[in-house]
Amino acid sequence: MKCSGAHLLTPIYLKLDDAMPWPEQERAFYVLSRDGLFLCRNTPFFRSCVPMGEFPSELAGQAPFMKLSYPRIPRRLMERVIGFFDLIGDRHASEAAVLIAWNRAANAIEIVVPDQVGLVGKTWSGKPYPIELEYEVPALPPHLALLGDIHSHVDGPAYASSMDRCDEVYRPGLHIVVGRILDEPPQIHCEATADGYRFSVRDLSLILEGYHRRRIDEVPPDWVAKVAVKPWSSTHQCDSPDKAGPASGAARTSPPSLGSGSSGPAPQAQDRADAAPKPEESAHGTRASSPPPCSCGPMPDDAPSPSQP
Repeated sequence: MKCSGAHLLTPIYLKLDDAMPWPEQERAFYVLSRDGLFLCRNTPFFRSCVPMGEFPSELAGQAPFMKLSYPRIPRRLMERVIGFFDLIGDRHASEAAVLIAWNRAANAIEIVVPDQVGLVGKTWSGKPYPIELEYEVPALPPHLALLGDIHSHVDGPAYASSMDRCDEVYRPGLHIVVGRILDEPPQIHCEATADGYRFSVRDLSLILEGYHRRRIDEVPPDWVAKVAVKPWSSTHQCDSPDKAGPASGAARTSPPSLGSGSSGPAPQAQDRADAAPKPEESAHGTRASSPPPCSCGPMPDDAPSPSQP
């Protein structure tokens, strides 16, 4: 199929069939196929088809974008999730994760806590340190649609680690990270993915109804029962997981200094200031680097103080 126009100096042919006839009448033309864009020529002395790294300059530009229309997570529900992360981090220095689902029957956000195993190591000084969280997304009932996930970095910075980005390539939706859990409010970072591309959500009011204070006393016991904890070793050989009791928990992430899937001794950390710094953010991302923003608006600052109910 030929695409041409007054502004397109060199016509473009869409190759929709392997048997597409060769355009003998064209001196120069492009062919767009599943293998990419090719510049083709007919001359008295040869016929050629050469792959091109750039598209014709006559075409209009297009930047990647993602406009969010997700339902916002209710304030009290988010406060309960952060209370869950606080509980697990305080008991085990471990990360934890929850899934965000949309209940089609109730027209409401619902939190699903999958079975998960947190790996926890120790610093050179003997303090526990979160290493990684292992879990699988369970099959959801028909009335639930998966919208994304939230996981904690305990008291590390809130950002998308290399392991997070790898895990989320084929999981479109919202990916929220909660860090600096000792602070109130904690750090909250969000990115959204679609077709393997990441977008930074800088305006958290697009996805959250707000945040006042964590609600540890409202954490359901069955959430905590979903978490197990394993000690981490340099050979990644772990003992049997210890199931978290009613007042226990577990974790999820790889420390920035180890990188994605790395093994090795946990870094020495006297306090949270020893954690690796957050990576630089960019407004122009790619599939493998810092993502472009969904919104450039500032983080909302109209929430009441943590002391308010």
